Amino acid sequence: MKIKLIKLKKLPQLDIKLLLLLIISINFIFNIFTNKLYHLTQLSLNSSTVVPFVASFSFYIYLSTIIKNSLKLPTRSLGIIYFLFSFYIINFLLLPFQNLITFNFLFYLTTSLWLLCLVVLNKKNLKPVITLIILYLLTLCLNKYYIIQLSNLNNYLILNTDSSEQWFYYNKNIFKDGLYSVFTNNPISKQGILIPYLQTVVYKINFPFLNEYEFIRLNSNLIYPLSLLLFFDLKQSIRKRGAIILIFTFTILNSDWLTFLFLDSLMLEGFVSLCVAIFLFNLNYFLTKRFDFSSFIFFTYFSFMVYSKQFISVIVLLFIILLSFFNKNFKLLLPLIFVNVTNFLYEKLYLPQKNGFEYLDNISIYEFILNLFDVQNLEFNNSLMILSEIWKDRVITLVLVTYLILFLTSNKHFVMLNFYILFFIITNYLFINILYVSWWQDIELGSSFRYFLSTFHIMVIGLSTTKNSKT
Repeated sequence: MKIKLIKLKKLPQLDIKLLLLLIISINFIFNIFTNKLYHLTQLSLNSSTVVPFVASFSFYIYLSTIIKNSLKLPTRSLGIIYFLFSFYIINFLLLPFQNLITFNFLFYLTTSLWLLCLVVLNKKNLKPVITLIILYLLTLCLNKYYIIQLSNLNNYLILNTDSSEQWFYYNKNIFKDGLYSVFTNNPISKQGILIPYLQTVVYKINFPFLNEYEFIRLNSNLIYPLSLLLFFDLKQSIRKRGAIILIFTFTILNSDWLTFLFLDSLMLEGFVSLCVAIFLFNLNYFLTKRFDFSSFIFFTYFSFMVYSKQFISVIVLLFIILLSFFNKNFKLLLPLIFVNVTNFLYEKLYLPQKNGFEYLDNISIYEFILNLFDVQNLEFNNSLMILSEIWKDRVITLVLVTYLILFLTSNKHFVMLNFYILFFIITNYLFINILYVSWWQDIELGSSFRYFLSTFHIMVIGLSTTKNSKT
């Protein structure tokens, strides 16, 4: 009896993304029925939480739409990033005058400038602007009406004290004393303040009637609909976008730690991951056109990611530099130079004694690099431990492996975005290893997984841009 060998290329094409979705879905349902998801079961899904959430989501969706249409941006997700980042950028540029102006003043100044901009750009048809104002006022009324329920943290479980202590300190002091106060009294030397500032802006937008900063879960929960906004921007069929959204949703909700980290705390990873994905997703639109004012604005916003979070900050810096060389367009460096020179001058003016990094025990980058050449003092076993930390979350590992398989087998569908994504994922992973092998040898390795998750959104976007399957 002859056995016929089946050629691999003649096998029916495997719908690997739907297979991934099926596996994640089954695992998610199993965890629900076995009561492994405390965070999910303790969510108070009633009118006092759902109604304000839906209203806020609707406001941000409509805001992003009107900004996209008014500024002629490629996506709505970029519109919301432009809006939120502008509060930080204006405050950053006005830092020398912080003794004369407050966070509240700058917040209302920026809001007024946006309103004026939208009115001018839509002067022939003000209906969208009026609708936006009405929607915002409705959101405020609902937030104020349900404020007691929204502020209730009785069932809230803190899984990492960095959220309740470290990042709460940043947000509280930004809200109270402004950017200058935290910039000059940064408890973690060289720690970027961009993301805590954005969190504080979201809080101020949602609850302008509160005089003191407090943690309200609604603000952190909004990372989820803002992520959906990014996935809605994918230029794919509803079925394909739906699959990507479900993969993202079930992955995030599949573990209490991921839910807490991304959607239910002041931890930075969720916001950082989302911002990186939005910038990379919109990048080609501004690269394929000549470098004009809109390109300058985009790369200025992108350059401010240098002040977001460890590793991503350095990766953005390297990425823009390499991008300018590969594209032979050194104008891309102009915004990056402007942002970094301005920050350098601020540090020399306001922080003359601080040269090192708190995370590196206040040593300089130069000293840190020299330590890397001392091979005998390197702890290479930590690299295996980092892999072990990632492997603990089987679902995240499965998403990553699926993306890598799709990337390696999609050579006929060249998408430059995939190379950007791979660069961020690999470089981020290498930096994590370098830190733990050389300097953080005795620091708990659990944090390495958090740093790795700063690239989670782009992994999911990567699944949508690889085309060797039917989804």
